[in-house]
Amino acid sequence: MRVALLVYPDALEIDFLGVQEPLCALKRIHADDGLPLPSEAPGLPSVEIIGTEKEIRCANGLRVIPDRMLEPLTDYQIVVVPGGRGAWKIEAEGHPALLDCLQTVRPNHLLCSVCTGALILAKAGFLKGRRATTHRRAFKILEKYCQVVGERVVEDGNIITAGGEVSAIDLGLHLVEKFYGREACWAVAERMEYRSPAWR
Repeated sequence: MRVALLVYPDALEIDFLGVQEPLCALKRIHADDGLPLPSEAPGLPSVEIIGTEKEIRCANGLRVIPDRMLEPLTDYQIVVVPGGRGAWKIEAEGHPALLDCLQTVRPNHLLCSVCTGALILAKAGFLKGRRATTHRRAFKILEKYCQVVGERVVEDGNIITAGGEVSAIDLGLHLVEKFYGREACWAVAERMEYRSPAWR
């Protein structure tokens, strides 16, 4: 199962790395401990960074070299859009190449956001008539586009949005549970020693 993390300048690092970690932990537990997966589960996740530039400086200074530049996302079953200062800028000013890239996600594939990444999904037109969440500081802006829900993870059709930055881990665990089952999800949370109220 191919997962794309869509990264751009001033994206917040934890927003995409927080989603990546549970997915990668699942692979480690499966390999090391023989964690059984449901027969109907897809293949194990393969995570790639899709970037707007050859080298990207993120919000806290981390420099990221993407696996691929912006390209059609038709072959990715999950696409994740992080937030950060760059998301506010894209909502206000646009980013034609990135927004056009998002339009290539297949309707039956998942389009996810963390924190203010929801503003990018909204700018691209995906949240009209939907329920969604974001960082609480961005609620008023997001309300222009959709029904804002003050929950940690909100799933509406093929759109899944997560709240403030640390909810990236909750989104990652949500994806593990959705595709690989609750037993796998709890195994990952246990391995990560994650003690969020949602996962205790």
